[in-house]
Amino acid sequence: MKSVSHIKLPILHYAGLGFGLYIAALIFREQYIVVAAFLFLMIITPFLIKDPVRNLILLIIGSFPLLPFHAGFDPGSPLPVFKVHRAAIATIFMLWVFDRGPKNCLFSLKDYPLWPVTGYVFMGLLSISFINGMNPVTINYVISFLVEECLLAFMVFDYFQDEKQQRGLLNVLCISGLVFAVLGIIEFVIRFNWYSVIPVYREEMTFAQKQMVRFDMNRIRGAFTHPINYGATLAVISACFMTFILTARTGVAKNLYVVSIGIMFVSCYLCLSRGPLLMFFMIILFIILWKRKQWLIYVFLFLTVLYYQPLIFTDITGQIHKLVSETVNLGQTKLGISAYARIQQFHRLLYHIKQKPFLGHGFSYLDSRFSHSIDIFYLRYCLNFGFIGLGIFLALIFTISKKTIAVATRGISEFQRNFGISYLAVICGVCLLWLTVAIDDYLLWFWIMAGITMRMKVSIRN
Repeated sequence: MKSVSHIKLPILHYAGLGFGLYIAALIFREQYIVVAAFLFLMIITPFLIKDPVRNLILLIIGSFPLLPFHAGFDPGSPLPVFKVHRAAIATIFMLWVFDRGPKNCLFSLKDYPLWPVTGYVFMGLLSISFINGMNPVTINYVISFLVEECLLAFMVFDYFQDEKQQRGLLNVLCISGLVFAVLGIIEFVIRFNWYSVIPVYREEMTFAQKQMVRFDMNRIRGAFTHPINYGATLAVISACFMTFILTARTGVAKNLYVVSIGIMFVSCYLCLSRGPLLMFFMIILFIILWKRKQWLIYVFLFLTVLYYQPLIFTDITGQIHKLVSETVNLGQTKLGISAYARIQQFHRLLYHIKQKPFLGHGFSYLDSRFSHSIDIFYLRYCLNFGFIGLGIFLALIFTISKKTIAVATRGISEFQRNFGISYLAVICGVCLLWLTVAIDDYLLWFWIMAGITMRMKVSIRN
């Protein structure tokens, strides 16, 4: 198939227009949002003459933090909800296939280090879903995990093969993350969320207004409906900045990256959620201590955070910042109400997990038994897929960690080794966050970085 790189530039205008119109169809109700959406890619495409397809893909990836994640419509079961970020991933997929060619895309799969374990995860979770009664919600979750996250990692793996291309992708992630952080700080100052003009966001934010205000301050949430996703996204992207700090050749460049991380930290702090803030802190700390080979100190601090995180930002540390106005007595210790709710969840979930410990209940059971979302990722996986499903998924995370350690220790360049360290820090940060939350919109950036890491692993092998 002829490469898209040789097709005239107006074709890419149509591709950008098509993506913009898709966004407009999903949002649709506010006129100026529609205009901004369908002009989004058309305006900038003429400046991408040198390598239009790659730059268009970079542009779409860079737009991820700004896309309205919850704008879309639900066509009803068994079809998945059509959302903007899914349209973006579909656009990247089409450009990738047309540019590389279907045969080359499939041929490169043999070199992808994660395809065997990804296949096992997909088939294992899908089999459990069938055993649990072929619930459409559960099956859609499994398929979207494969298509949205694992496929995104594979596309990045196949399309960004050399170090120059990988640096370019990380630069795009850093720039988009910094813009995302600055807009969040502006949102905090003016007390207005840009996305509240979209009807679905107004509905979601009105429904969850109580958790959007802490200590009489509005929590930043950006394109997401919950501040945790906002802060976790910044925490993951901060690792990209740390990669460039570690490889910076001049003091000026290093200082610019440090200032950028400072801005992102402030923005993360203003989401007023302990999970993302601890994740941000532990990612940066991991990288610093790894470079100094002080791994035992990190392990000690990690375990300390696990023990004390329910007490952070509550009465017991009110001198730092009191983020909750209501506390609940639990024995001798005062816990924030969100931490207390998670402890209650733990006991309730454990009771239901014991009923079907191996294969779980499926998502329909979750909807019928719990009126509130589950805030512990591991317990939610056990409830839906049992300990077998959780073990299968953790096998994937373990495989990624193992290959990332190889990149961090045996990378063929300083850039590769530093990026491996940064991504390993992200894995630890995500695993820590999963102890307190189960929402996962921020994982798009996790899988983008996974794709880069797996390409570096192949370059070491070759």
